[in-house]
Amino acid sequence: MTQDWKELYRQKVIPVEDIVKVIPPHSHCSLSDGAADPRAITREIEKRYAEFTDVSFMQGPPGERIDMFDPQMKGHIRYEPFVGPVGQYKDYWEGVRTGVSDYLPSYFSSIERLMRDGHYPIDVAIVSLSTPNDQGYCTLGVSCSYQRAAMQAAKIVIAEVNKQMPRMFGETSVHVSELDHIIEADEPLPVIPDAPIGDAERQIGEFCASLIEDGSTIQAGIGKLPNAALDALVGKKDLGVHSELFTTKMMDLAEKGVITASKKTLHNGINIATVLEGTKELYDWSNDNPFVQLFPVGYVNNPMVIAQNDKLVSINSCIEVDLFGQVAAESFGHKQATGAGGQVDFVRGATMSRGGKSIIVINSTAARGTVSKIRVFLTPGSLVTTPRNETQFIVTEYGIADLRGKTNKERAKALINIAHPDFRESLVEEFMNYFGFDPLR
Repeated sequence: MTQDWKELYRQKVIPVEDIVKVIPPHSHCSLSDGAADPRAITREIEKRYAEFTDVSFMQGPPGERIDMFDPQMKGHIRYEPFVGPVGQYKDYWEGVRTGVSDYLPSYFSSIERLMRDGHYPIDVAIVSLSTPNDQGYCTLGVSCSYQRAAMQAAKIVIAEVNKQMPRMFGETSVHVSELDHIIEADEPLPVIPDAPIGDAERQIGEFCASLIEDGSTIQAGIGKLPNAALDALVGKKDLGVHSELFTTKMMDLAEKGVITASKKTLHNGINIATVLEGTKELYDWSNDNPFVQLFPVGYVNNPMVIAQNDKLVSINSCIEVDLFGQVAAESFGHKQATGAGGQVDFVRGATMSRGGKSIIVINSTAARGTVSKIRVFLTPGSLVTTPRNETQFIVTEYGIADLRGKTNKERAKALINIAHPDFRESLVEEFMNYFGFDPLR
């Protein structure tokens, strides 16, 4: 190690309590997302919120529970995610209603451009980093998404240097000289355990697997349905990953020799993501492992880049689908739950890929079987995430609806046929009430 960067590092270290001194009033701040959520810093901000004045925080989905949208924080801090906190939508919506939170509509692929062009200005970039190597280079760890763009746009860069953060390959290097303040941490990364998968999810996974050929490159997220789809790929050969998110299930497939990346037409031999999130085993496996590399989201989620992967298959879930093929994945009616994320980025990239396929997965019912998630029209107020003109395959536990080249009537028929049997008759009757003809004939 050279003395120069080590001395520079020491000069920049501050206690976490000083976070209130280095974030100016009326600032727009960015926070690293996912399992790179700088929780030592954000917990301190939440604890001492009253010492801030009109400071906003932009973030993708946090890695664990966050309390920045408590109504009592109004006037002090404001939380402005572009993908809401998963599992906390009721509290988040209350924050929106009371004015302590808001929502930044954007595709994930566009976030960096909003920062660079000043449409969403960033005054302070707060990033999570691994510890520096012998040359003074840290890495962005398990989230590379918009952090570099935020650092370039910001006037102040604050780093949480975490001893437990993996060192990742890709476009992740950050030198100590690029930082203004350093807060040291020794924090375990948030762990996302595998959700239990039931018979319906397993059947959906099998249907997805039937659409995926050997040698395909896949994109999927976290949750019951993406996990079920990945579980069903065990018998496949030479798959690769080009995904917004690299998950524990993907590591499992790599360990079993299913994911080899050997047939990829872009980044051959390497699996690409912008965020990595899952279990401690995944974090340990990914540390200093060139088989999975992280790049900025403006690259990973760019549909034109995605499409350079032949046989790119995207697997995304949603809240509900209507009989025209419109996909709602962001809100329960008018109540914002999450954001568009990268769904449309990958839907478009998959449809442009040679031999690519876009799959939307959804359970046929909700509320213990009392509500159909396939509807004639979306719930009033629901936000359309993927337009009907871009949907290809919709999969439930009752089958696959291929909407490519289908007319409105043909779409309605295909979707009714994969709805839960208890709701098919009522869907036909409601359709006939509106349009005057039976879609099944």
